[in-house]
Amino acid sequence: MKIVHLIILLGFSILTQAQNEEVIESFSAEVYNESVLINFRINSGYTCNGIDVLHSTDSVNFGPIYTFEGICGSTTQSIAYEYTHVNPVKNSKNYYRLYLGGPGFSWVINVLVIDLTNSSLVKPNPLISTSELIFENNAFTEHQLVISNMYGQIVFSETTNGNSFILYRNDFVQGVYDYSIIDLEKENRITGRLIVQ
Repeated sequence: MKIVHLIILLGFSILTQAQNEEVIESFSAEVYNESVLINFRINSGYTCNGIDVLHSTDSVNFGPIYTFEGICGSTTQSIAYEYTHVNPVKNSKNYYRLYLGGPGFSWVINVLVIDLTNSSLVKPNPLISTSELIFENNAFTEHQLVISNMYGQIVFSETTNGNSFILYRNDFVQGVYDYSIIDLEKENRITGRLIVQ
């Protein structure tokens, strides 16, 4: 009996997804000035009573962040909508989906919002194969990366005029490391921690 219910639920989920792909012509999100600009378009011939824009940081637990009130869509033409999420979670993926009432939910989209003002981001961290250490360097000045083990011994050093360093697992033994990114012109320093598996 449980297998039959699972098959019916799975079939309904696939049918709902296909139906929503007919209702929604496009759905996208992009970072703009540390906010997320969300655009979507409802195909002609479809209407709904309100559209909720939902947000999540884990792709599972969504909550509403904005509602387009009233009748949405049109029976004669496709209609575009736009919403700016001004408080996305920084240095993390932000997930979005739409709730269209009767037709159900849209598919899930995501965008990585990076704010590196006086900070840095290692992705992925822990370092398993290859990671990128990203930092802000709008002036393209020379920066030095210094990585030390937990005993304070320097185990890696490199310079760049760009805004990232590529790190390779083969350059380190397993453990926890502290790093500093030093602006060699202004002598500013950004610090962080790297985990190597």
